[in-house]
Amino acid sequence: MMARFDAQTKLPAWSNPGWFLDHLAGRLSAPERKLVWMIGLYDFTYALSSVFVNVFLFRKGNDWGPVDIYNLSMFIFIVPAFTLGGYLARRLSYLRSYQLGFVFNALLYFWVLVWRENSTQHPWALGFLAGMGIGFYYLGQHALTFELVHSKRRDYFFSVSLVLSSVFRILAPALAGWVIKNVDIWAERNQWIVNGYHLVFLATLLSYLALFYESSRLRVKPHRGRFLYFATLTHPNTRDWNRLMAGYFLWGVRNGVFWFAAGLFIYLLFQDEWIVGTYGMGSNFLAVVASYLLARWVAPKNRNFGVLASCLLMGAASALLTWRMDLTALLLFAVLNSVGVSWFQVSFSAYSLAVIDKAFEGKKRRLEYLAIRELPLGLGRVTGTLLFFGAQKVFGNPGLRWSFLFLGLAQAAVWLCIPGSKRNQNKLLTPRPRAAS
Repeated sequence: MMARFDAQTKLPAWSNPGWFLDHLAGRLSAPERKLVWMIGLYDFTYALSSVFVNVFLFRKGNDWGPVDIYNLSMFIFIVPAFTLGGYLARRLSYLRSYQLGFVFNALLYFWVLVWRENSTQHPWALGFLAGMGIGFYYLGQHALTFELVHSKRRDYFFSVSLVLSSVFRILAPALAGWVIKNVDIWAERNQWIVNGYHLVFLATLLSYLALFYESSRLRVKPHRGRFLYFATLTHPNTRDWNRLMAGYFLWGVRNGVFWFAAGLFIYLLFQDEWIVGTYGMGSNFLAVVASYLLARWVAPKNRNFGVLASCLLMGAASALLTWRMDLTALLLFAVLNSVGVSWFQVSFSAYSLAVIDKAFEGKKRRLEYLAIRELPLGLGRVTGTLLFFGAQKVFGNPGLRWSFLFLGLAQAAVWLCIPGSKRNQNKLLTPRPRAAS
């Protein structure tokens, strides 16, 4: 069979690097395909460097202090970034928040490259840049998705985006670990001042700059609406909304610590970035497979059981590290945690969206509710990180390990925030009929 040729270049279609995605995303418009690529490249770039920033801050003095302060600062500033991003999206353009996410992420790696080994002296500043970058980006991404993607193609768009981002997230950590280890060996032999970390961080910086440039080519209509954050925050809401906020706080308590801790434990055991990257690759692979399988199974009737089972899996994973911390325990942790987190996110996100849709003007104020949701989540992350940092400082290694047990119990308590009976679930999913006037 003859190869299909592109009409303009007269080359085989598969010679185009984007041929696979173009084939996969054939039903998407040009702006939708560009957004898919940008989401995938962001996920690849973030997965390439995020864990190694923590290792880079830790390795100079084998000190948890800079790592804890960096992540604490990041969790604090994610919340105002979501709020400011929502304001910019409503008042100017959905694109502004999205672009600021790239700018702050690029600035993070620019200053890491400038400060190099002295970065450990500036964890608050680096955490500020990281938190603002994450908050602006995800608010902008959500807003742009609903702005650029036609509602009839939205499910297909999400499926294509998931495939591309999943592949990138699996490959990125192992690639970064391999580069760091091999470039370090080569630089040491040739007495270079540049090491593998610098190369990976430079690639990350350039990638964010490329994303910013590509985002400027998106055509998005300007907006002149109002961002009703405080009006939505202070509006009396339903009991289900209050339960949801409590659930996000408890989820944040555990989520904050394990955002950065697992990769550092692997580094502590092996002192090898290639193994850290391979561990991240395996964890991401398990998470992707679990998310795919669970997404086909999840339904409103399974939601309550999904939250319970996932919380128990994550609680067991946390308790396992209290008991022992060696390669076997960390591998079991990776399995339990990857499946548990994926299952929880699938079930709890569905519950979350159902609650937001039933909240006061939920569909009209979706950006406001997403920004408000970050408040308890951020507060939980800060609380968990402070607990982890305090236990390690006061009690040393035993305190660090016993803090995992508390984090696991906090996660298990999320299930108590979900309406437990079938009757309550039906109330949540079915709008209450209004009385005739």
